[in-house]
Amino acid sequence: MIGRAQTANGRSPSAPISEPRTGRDYISWSQLSTFRQCPLKFQFRYLDEREPEFTASALVLGSSIHHAIETHHRHQLEGRERLSADDLLTAFWEQWHDQTEDSPDVRFGKHESIESIHELANRMLAAFCESELADVPGVVIGIEESVRSRLLDDRPDFLGIVDLAFTSENRLVIRDYKTSRSKWSRTSAESNGDQLRLYGELAKDWLPTHDIHFEFVVITKAKTTVIERFEVQPDARRVSRTKHLAAATLEAMDAGVFYPNPSAFNCTTCPYRSACNAWPKT
Repeated sequence: MIGRAQTANGRSPSAPISEPRTGRDYISWSQLSTFRQCPLKFQFRYLDEREPEFTASALVLGSSIHHAIETHHRHQLEGRERLSADDLLTAFWEQWHDQTEDSPDVRFGKHESIESIHELANRMLAAFCESELADVPGVVIGIEESVRSRLLDDRPDFLGIVDLAFTSENRLVIRDYKTSRSKWSRTSAESNGDQLRLYGELAKDWLPTHDIHFEFVVITKAKTTVIERFEVQPDARRVSRTKHLAAATLEAMDAGVFYPNPSAFNCTTCPYRSACNAWPKT
């Protein structure tokens, strides 16, 4: 709806750039964070394009909840009748089946089953419908909106997907939805805020006369669902640091050194464990 943003630094998108190792003509937050999490996982996913060995149920649940919320906001934007929690649950399962139809086996967590996923999704979406955060306090201008711009010289564009963008008075608000096993703290929001601040840089030309604000809406997967909103403060120093970190990460990618980074948290749900265990090939 908004259209492609112009380059934030005034350079032409056609200026010479270095070819990314992925072969894509853009850089994403997911690429950068995956490499920092585990360089070998980055290689399997983005360079080798290896098929994952399984799909973690938490990932499918998160994207399906996002789809249901997206459906909710699209109905609002079109001025249609507000959807019920049952309607959103239907949208949830449509997305779940679309994602799992041609994917590897879905791996459930301990004490999880398809029945428990149904109960959890129903609980989360019912809580969302009842929350005041289901009503956007302004004019929606973008839902799952692509925003793309050049942020680093001699590098491809950055590409981001904004969950929800809306205007309120003279503010442009960029909102990101998160599902979480437990409640967030303000520290959690600030530590995750660099992604939104970077998206703010990409979206500068959307509405130049508006101040850009950022917020997370976090929906917990606990027995009692909690929905909270956290504002993230603009911070030019953090934006500069994030750009430097992105540049350093891209240089590390260019070096072509890919190695495993074992972690009790990350390895448990990694869909490339067998391939990782076979590394290095002899």
